[in-house]
Amino acid sequence: KGSSYERIVFALDQESCLPLQIQFFEPGKAQPRKELTTDPRSNLKHGSLWVAHSALMRDLQNLTTTHLMVDSHEQEQLLPGGQFTVEALEQSVREAK
Repeated sequence: KGSSYERIVFALDQESCLPLQIQFFEPGKAQPRKELTTDPRSNLKHGSLWVAHSALMRDLQNLTTTHLMVDSHEQEQLLPGGQFTVEALEQSVREAK
């Protein structure tokens, strides 16, 4: 609910589990409206965590590009372990309605 996109397609790097490509499809469209890509060479491991340091978001309709760069990062606290359980996600969907 509330998304402009009917479908989102991911391609993930097998080693880091970070996205290599994400395509965003508007309702009823066969071609993606937007596409986010990362360069796997920019994926760096910090301790036990991987961080994508460079990504490009392209609007394929408006022909614009945004370059996202991470030049530093801090991790203060991990997300709670139960945040991404089926029950928690279902509850989040119910609350959004």
